[in-house]
Amino acid sequence: MKKLLLVLLILPACSAFGQAPPLATATYAENGQLIGLANLSGLEDCGAANLVGKVKNIKTDESFVAFELRTKSGSQSIQVNLDRLSARNRTTFFEHLLRKGRRLRVSGYRCGTDEFIRAISIDRSY
Repeated sequence: MKKLLLVLLILPACSAFGQAPPLATATYAENGQLIGLANLSGLEDCGAANLVGKVKNIKTDESFVAFELRTKSGSQSIQVNLDRLSARNRTTFFEHLLRKGRRLRVSGYRCGTDEFIRAISIDRSY
């Protein structure tokens, strides 16, 4: 009886540790080009921001990439969490989507006095 109770207590804990982290959702065109990423960050209690502009000044780190988006009203720093991308999507993100001069639509959170926007979704804008 004690062993059964012990198994019943350990089983839910094992399933909680075995869950995979949430990953971003990629959208591909018919020709195989990555055209959008969604679910790049979790929910936050911050103001939302929407920008459309051209990419410039890309800086990469181990788990983040930062770039500037030049809009008609100026430029804004964007930060993307790379931990939420699978290995395949991370490679295609840099090959197909994040290029200097590429026009993108970025939705994200602007928290407090942060100088950057944490991206929720990135889509190619034509």
